[in-house]
This record gives sequence, C-alpha cells and structure tokens, in this order.
Amino acid sequence: MTKRVEAEKVLAEQEAKSIKVVVKSLADIIREKGSKLNDGANIYCGHSLNDAKVQKKINNAINAYASRAHGELLVFVDATVFGKGDKGFYITTEEVCSNVVDDEIFYISLNDIERVRQYDDDQEIKINSKYLPYTFTTLNSYMRTLVGCLKEYIEQSR
Repeated sequence: MTKRVEAEKVLAEQEAKSIKVVVKSLADIIREKGSKLNDGANIYCGHSLNDAKVQKKINNAINAYASRAHGELLVFVDATVFGKGDKGFYITTEEVCSNVVDDEIFYISLNDIERVRQYDDDQEIKINSKYLPYTFTTLNSYMRTLVGCLKEYIEQSR
C-alpha cells in the first residue's frame, strides 16, 4: 500500500469517527413530548400507563387487538365512547397496532412506516395508505403530537 493510499485511509477513518449520527428511539422522542400525549381520558403515555383504570383499558386492548404486540408500550389511545379501551391505538417501541376500522386488526412495524399524516377534520391518521379514524375531536392536538413523534422517528432513517 502506498503512503498516499494509507494516508487517505487514515483520513477517512478520522472523518468517520468525527461524524456523530444521533438517532433517537421512539421512546426518547415520546418521552420528550410526554406532557402533550396525556389527556387523562383517552390518550396515555409514561407513568399514566401504570394507573389502575388505564391498566384495565390496556388489558381490554390486549384481549381485543394487541395480543400479538411486540415491544414496550409507549402510547395507548382509547377510541371508545364509554372508555372500555377495546378499540384504539397501541403504540410500542416496535410497532403500531389498532382496530378502529370495522374491528380489523392492523399491525405495522415502525420500520415499515414510510409516511404518516393526521387529518383534524376527519379525525383520522393515515399510515402509509391505511386510514385509521379516532373518535373524538378533542384528540386532534394529541394525535397531531403523536404523528409528529412518528414522523420524527421515521425521518431519522432516511
């Protein structure tokens, strides 16, 4: 190996070491915005997931649609009118689960999400090509924050 090639190799290694790519986990992103993801009635994250009433809702969600969910639960959205929790969104460190469209169970890995959008007027989010409605207009700002977290997470990997 010539001295020039060796010097270029050393320089490239030094440049690679000096470039720090900061990739935040979805959990970190959600933790930063936790206060904007808890309404005490329909959307929960962080410590509020441990509340006894919320745990009952979460168990109903697991029995109804999230039994195959992988990863740590980060955000739970109860989309039921009476607060039972058996319809909604179950967002983990690995995937998004839902059953808000005709009780069809929807799972998508975070790695498979290409785009996500929220629509206030229709009270729904769109993940890739799947529209997922939520019940209450009062959730609009919370769902906007949640979609922002998902966007921030997926845009890091582009």
